[in-house]
Amino acid sequence: QIGHIHLYASNLNDSMHFYNTVLGFQEDQTYENFHMAEVGLDKQQPHVIAWNTWKGNGIPPTPADALGMRHFTLVLSDTSELQRIVERIHKAGITTEQTPEGILVRDPSQINIILTDQMHKNWILCGPWC
Repeated sequence: QIGHIHLYASNLNDSMHFYNTVLGFQEDQTYENFHMAEVGLDKQQPHVIAWNTWKGNGIPPTPADALGMRHFTLVLSDTSELQRIVERIHKAGITTEQTPEGILVRDPSQINIILTDQMHKNWILCGPWC
């Protein structure tokens, strides 16, 4: 389950391609005049991941020593779903890294995402009310 997350992106369309076509989220809205776009899980849970270019188009990745989120984690339903997503990532020419937490992939803005099929006991789940 996920409430939603907002990200700074370097390009609306590149991010939409990644989150929709590569990761498989459902395309929701692109607000060109507002410089924002979003994807969801389905019609009942839209606006799961949103991003904007409010800091500017083509902004460089956040420096490694900057304050902020290091990564976010997507927990897939099972190993076969995880493998299916990873194969789609590789087919798109995107590299991944194996980490102790799961498989690390970077979106077009170089935001780190961990993909896993394992829940960790110390995680706090956030439902639709977040």
